[in-house]
Amino acid sequence: MNWQIKEESDTFNEVLDRASEEGPQVVTRGTTRYMVIAVPELADEHQTPPDTPQYRDFKDFLLNGPRVDGVEIERDKTPSRDIAW
Repeated sequence: MNWQIKEESDTFNEVLDRASEEGPQVVTRGTTRYMVIAVPELADEHQTPPDTPQYRDFKDFLLNGPRVDGVEIERDKTPSRDIAW
């Protein structure tokens, strides 16, 4: 959800300015703590390199992801524990 600030608050404006200039700012209300992070900083942190393929979801990754043709996987058939019959 996006919140619109309808009333000006000098303190809140300062928090936003400092988040842009200095980095994340912690705000406390009662015993609850919040972190204010400037969006450009957040976007830079979570950006993927341009040559990284993007997938819609895990199913899309499995169907269109890297091919594994020719990859041999051997299963170790030794029991992981002793079973008493």
